[in-house]
Amino acid sequence: MQVTSTLRQELAWERCAIKSINEQQNREAFRPRSNIRKQMKNRTAFAALALVLGSIGSAWADRVIVQPEGSYELILSEVWLPRGVSSSVIFKLCPACTTTSLHVTRETAYFVNGAALDFPDFLEAAEAIRQMSRSHQMTAVYVFFDVESRLVKRLEIDHFNG
Repeated sequence: MQVTSTLRQELAWERCAIKSINEQQNREAFRPRSNIRKQMKNRTAFAALALVLGSIGSAWADRVIVQPEGSYELILSEVWLPRGVSSSVIFKLCPACTTTSLHVTRETAYFVNGAALDFPDFLEAAEAIRQMSRSHQMTAVYVFFDVESRLVKRLEIDHFNG
């Protein structure tokens, strides 16, 4: 009988051991692990980052820059100023370049040394500057024009006293 009782005790111990191992495995299966917690934190951080970057994505959108106005900077001695309100400004960009002609209109604004002038006063001031500095090239002419229509929007003369 002793053999059977010892055998029973061993079987009981094995059952207990197996039962405790199964219970421990079940507990571990349902217990959150620190690895899983880290993964969840990483996923949450990644999702938040994706939302932030997605919301400011339009700031990186391609933009087309349109140049509505072009300009030339010339020396007064190289420019033929318009003689009438509906005539042209004529100049060469370089000695070997072809002649460029841009039309002025009634909407063209005229400036001399930053002061706005009417067309006749502009021509008078330009002629006075030409007479005053015939040997000097200290007068700049700025021609601002609309790129599409090639009409002059502003014509400015700046005389530098030096």
